Amino acid sequence: MKLYTLVFILFASLHSCKSELQHFEKSESNVVFVLSEGKNGNYQTKTIFNKNIIEPLKSDTRYKFFFINDDNDSNKNRIITLIYSQFLNFDDKEENNPTAYFKVNKSFIRKNKDIILTNSRMLELGYKKTYKLLSNAKHILLIDKNEIENNKIIIKEVLFFFDRED
Repeated sequence: MKLYTLVFILFASLHSCKSELQHFEKSESNVVFVLSEGKNGNYQTKTIFNKNIIEPLKSDTRYKFFFINDDNDSNKNRIITLIYSQFLNFDDKEENNPTAYFKVNKSFIRKNKDIILTNSRMLELGYKKTYKLLSNAKHILLIDKNEIENNKIIIKEVLFFFDRED
Protein backbone atom coordinates (compact mmCIF):
# COMPACT_ATOMS: atom_id res chain seq x y z
CA MET A 1 0.00 0.00 0.00
CA LYS A 2 2.77 2.42 0.96
CA LEU A 3 4.60 1.84 -2.34
CA TYR A 4 1.48 2.51 -4.43
CA THR A 5 0.84 5.77 -2.60
CA LEU A 6 4.44 6.84 -3.13
CA VAL A 7 4.32 5.97 -6.85
CA PHE A 8 1.13 8.02 -7.22
CA ILE A 9 2.75 11.01 -5.47
CA LEU A 10 5.83 10.56 -7.65
CA PHE A 11 3.93 10.79 -10.92
CA ALA A 12 1.63 13.54 -9.71
CA SER A 13 4.62 15.65 -8.73
CA LEU A 14 6.32 15.10 -12.09
CA HIS A 15 3.42 16.62 -13.95
CA SER A 16 3.05 19.65 -11.70
CA CYS A 17 6.67 20.78 -11.35
CA LYS A 18 8.15 24.02 -12.64
CA SER A 19 11.54 24.05 -14.28
CA GLU A 20 14.92 25.59 -13.47
CA LEU A 21 16.46 26.52 -10.15
CA GLN A 22 13.44 28.70 -9.26
CA HIS A 23 11.46 25.51 -8.80
CA PHE A 24 13.75 24.50 -5.95
CA GLU A 25 13.90 27.93 -4.35
CA LYS A 26 10.11 28.27 -4.17
CA SER A 27 9.20 24.60 -3.94
CA GLU A 28 6.86 23.18 -1.36
CA SER A 29 6.82 19.83 -3.10
CA ASN A 30 5.82 16.64 -1.34
CA VAL A 31 8.51 14.76 -3.25
CA VAL A 32 12.13 15.80 -3.80
CA PHE A 33 14.43 13.86 -6.12
CA VAL A 34 18.14 13.93 -5.30
CA LEU A 35 20.82 12.70 -7.70
CA SER A 36 24.03 11.32 -6.21
CA GLU A 37 27.08 10.74 -8.35
CA GLY A 38 27.51 7.56 -6.32
CA LYS A 39 31.18 8.12 -5.59
CA ASN A 40 33.36 9.95 -3.14
CA GLY A 41 34.65 13.40 -3.99
CA ASN A 42 33.22 16.63 -5.39
CA TYR A 43 31.56 17.66 -2.11
CA GLN A 44 29.90 14.31 -1.47
CA THR A 45 30.64 10.87 -0.04
CA LYS A 46 28.93 7.50 -0.13
CA THR A 47 29.40 4.90 2.61
CA ILE A 48 27.88 1.42 2.57
CA PHE A 49 27.21 -0.12 5.97
CA ASN A 50 25.28 -3.24 6.89
CA LYS A 51 25.96 -4.79 3.46
CA ASN A 52 23.18 -6.90 1.95
CA ILE A 53 24.87 -9.99 0.47
CA ILE A 54 21.78 -11.25 -1.39
CA GLU A 55 20.83 -7.89 -2.95
CA PRO A 56 23.88 -5.59 -2.78
CA LEU A 57 21.98 -2.58 -4.18
CA LYS A 58 19.66 -2.77 -1.17
CA SER A 59 22.53 -2.37 1.30
CA ASP A 60 22.12 0.35 3.89
CA THR A 61 23.91 3.40 2.49
CA ARG A 62 24.82 6.84 3.80
CA TYR A 63 25.13 9.74 1.34
CA LYS A 64 26.72 12.96 2.62
CA PHE A 65 26.67 16.31 0.84
CA PHE A 66 29.10 18.99 2.03
CA PHE A 67 28.67 22.76 2.01
CA ILE A 68 32.12 24.29 2.51
CA ASN A 69 32.33 27.96 3.60
CA ASP A 70 28.63 28.33 2.95
CA ASP A 71 26.90 31.70 3.36
CA ASN A 72 30.26 33.53 3.26
CA ASP A 73 31.17 32.28 6.74
CA SER A 74 34.38 30.24 6.75
CA ASN A 75 33.49 28.71 10.12
CA LYS A 76 30.22 27.20 8.91
CA ASN A 77 30.93 24.01 7.01
CA ARG A 78 27.64 22.11 6.86
CA ILE A 79 26.70 18.52 6.05
CA ILE A 80 23.42 17.06 4.82
CA THR A 81 23.11 13.30 5.18
CA LEU A 82 20.64 11.06 3.36
CA ILE A 83 20.38 7.45 4.52
CA TYR A 84 18.84 4.55 2.67
CA SER A 85 17.81 1.57 4.78
CA GLN A 86 15.60 -1.36 3.82
CA PHE A 87 13.14 -0.19 6.47
CA LEU A 88 12.54 3.43 7.48
CA ASN A 89 11.89 2.53 11.11
CA PHE A 90 11.42 -0.39 13.49
CA ASP A 91 7.63 -0.42 13.01
CA ASP A 92 8.09 -0.91 9.25
CA LYS A 93 10.56 -3.71 9.92
CA GLU A 94 8.16 -5.41 12.35
CA GLU A 95 5.34 -5.19 9.77
CA ASN A 96 7.69 -6.19 6.92
CA ASN A 97 6.92 -2.93 5.10
CA PRO A 98 10.15 -2.17 3.18
CA THR A 99 11.26 1.27 2.08
CA ALA A 100 10.14 2.38 -1.39
CA TYR A 101 12.61 1.03 -3.93
CA PHE A 102 11.85 0.72 -7.62
CA LYS A 103 13.49 0.71 -11.04
CA VAL A 104 12.74 3.02 -13.95
CA ASN A 105 14.30 3.59 -17.34
CA LYS A 106 17.58 5.53 -17.35
CA SER A 107 15.94 8.21 -19.52
CA PHE A 108 14.08 9.32 -16.36
CA ILE A 109 17.12 11.43 -15.41
CA ARG A 110 17.25 13.20 -18.77
CA LYS A 111 13.49 13.73 -19.02
CA ASN A 112 13.21 15.10 -15.47
CA LYS A 113 16.52 16.94 -15.09
CA ASP A 114 14.70 20.17 -14.22
CA ILE A 115 13.17 18.71 -11.08
CA ILE A 116 16.10 16.61 -9.87
CA LEU A 117 18.25 18.16 -7.18
CA THR A 118 21.90 17.57 -8.09
CA ASN A 119 24.96 18.29 -6.00
CA SER A 120 25.75 21.38 -8.09
CA ARG A 121 22.20 22.69 -7.59
CA MET A 122 22.52 22.11 -3.86
CA LEU A 123 25.71 24.17 -3.84
CA GLU A 124 23.99 26.95 -5.85
CA LEU A 125 21.07 27.00 -3.43
CA GLY A 126 23.33 26.88 -0.39
CA TYR A 127 22.89 24.95 2.83
CA LYS A 128 19.93 26.89 4.26
CA LYS A 129 17.72 26.65 1.16
CA THR A 130 18.66 23.01 0.58
CA TYR A 131 17.93 22.23 4.23
CA LYS A 132 14.53 23.95 4.00
CA LEU A 133 13.64 22.14 0.78
CA LEU A 134 14.53 18.71 2.16
CA SER A 135 13.02 19.25 5.61
CA ASN A 136 9.68 20.32 4.08
CA ALA A 137 9.52 17.32 1.72
CA LYS A 138 7.29 14.42 2.70
CA HIS A 139 9.34 11.99 0.59
CA ILE A 140 12.96 12.27 -0.51
CA LEU A 141 13.81 9.93 -3.35
CA LEU A 142 17.45 9.34 -4.22
CA ILE A 143 18.93 8.27 -7.54
CA ASP A 144 22.48 6.89 -7.34
CA LYS A 145 24.19 7.20 -10.74
CA ASN A 146 26.55 4.43 -9.71
CA GLU A 147 23.69 1.92 -9.50
CA ILE A 148 22.57 1.87 -13.13
CA GLU A 149 21.98 -1.69 -14.38
CA ASN A 150 20.60 -2.83 -17.74
CA ASN A 151 19.58 0.72 -18.67
CA LYS A 152 17.53 0.96 -15.46
CA ILE A 153 18.06 3.31 -12.54
CA ILE A 154 17.00 2.65 -8.99
CA ILE A 155 14.95 5.21 -7.12
CA LYS A 156 14.88 4.70 -3.38
CA GLU A 157 13.36 6.60 -0.50
CA VAL A 158 15.88 8.01 1.97
CA LEU A 159 15.84 9.59 5.42
CA PHE A 160 17.15 13.14 5.87
CA PHE A 161 19.62 14.12 8.58
CA PHE A 162 21.52 17.37 9.03
CA ASP A 163 24.09 18.92 11.29
CA ARG A 164 22.81 21.03 14.15
CA GLU A 165 22.75 24.80 13.73
CA ASP A 166 25.14 26.72 15.98
